[in-house]
Amino acid sequence: MYIKEVTLNNFRIYKGENNLSFSYDEKKNITIISGDNGYGKTTFLMALVWCLYGRQMENVDELYKKEINDKSGYPKYVSESLNRLAKKEKEKKFFVSMVFSDTEIGNNFCEVKITRSYHIKDNDENLEILIDNKESEELVGEEDKEGFIRSSILPIEIAKFFLFDAEKIVALAESKLDEERKKLSEAYTEILGIKKYENLKNNLEKILDDCRDQSATTEERKKLIKLQGDIKSLEEVEIKDIEDEIKDIKDEILQNKNDINDIEQKLTDNKIIEEDEFKELVNRKKQLEEIKEKIKDELKESFNLIPFFLSGNILNKILKQNEKEKRYSSQAGERESI
Repeated sequence: MYIKEVTLNNFRIYKGENNLSFSYDEKKNITIISGDNGYGKTTFLMALVWCLYGRQMENVDELYKKEINDKSGYPKYVSESLNRLAKKEKEKKFFVSMVFSDTEIGNNFCEVKITRSYHIKDNDENLEILIDNKESEELVGEEDKEGFIRSSILPIEIAKFFLFDAEKIVALAESKLDEERKKLSEAYTEILGIKKYENLKNNLEKILDDCRDQSATTEERKKLIKLQGDIKSLEEVEIKDIEDEIKDIKDEILQNKNDINDIEQKLTDNKIIEEDEFKELVNRKKQLEEIKEKIKDELKESFNLIPFFLSGNILNKILKQNEKEKRYSSQAGERESI
């Protein structure tokens, strides 16, 4: 099976009818879609997801789930997918169509066309599936059509391995949550075809049990019925034990919540004391700031006196030097007079 053709009509950035053909041969069997940011690559990917899964697209990627929640639900989210220019031109409907070739249905290989459309005025979503250009008689209701896509075209469990962008590769590789690992395990089972073997194994075991039951004697059947009754009783006991364990865990959770509330209350009380201390520290800081400013002013006044101190020291030295010179001159005069 491969995608033969995709058509987008008034879907988001794609105005009007846009047809993409994916023809290939044995030597050229890879199609690359490229483009600058904002040119519709992610929108094209989203169109494929919406066409195949509609309301269930949130189960393909957490991104879609978040966007749907942000828009307060699927109807509001999907109604905004109508191209803006088309909306201004009074268009009310958009659709995405995918054509799959060489699709195995039963023992036949068919061409399947899936078209999902949405009418924003009526908030009406419609899914149409054609097999070899004919409406299949087996696909009666909407639910059956959705199930057909998930079982015969692309199971939703493995859609994330085929319909994702580069960032998703990193997210899958770094997955650590048990739920995510479980989903990955289910996806691997689908991709590797293990699920078919598991279903076959379960069917064979059921057939074997039926054969044993039919070939058993009356006495053996009585023993079987007794064993089945014992198993049921044991299961009921185990269920009761599990229910009691769940109740104990719930009680423990409730007790833990009460303990947390007590701790939070104590923290709140301590917080009040800390706030008082904080206010006191703020006032103390304010006082210290005022003292600092006062000291700075006094220091400035001292700075103004420094030149006088310096000049006074120099004048004192000059005065002493003058006195020395006077004494020297006086002594010299006395020597000359002698």
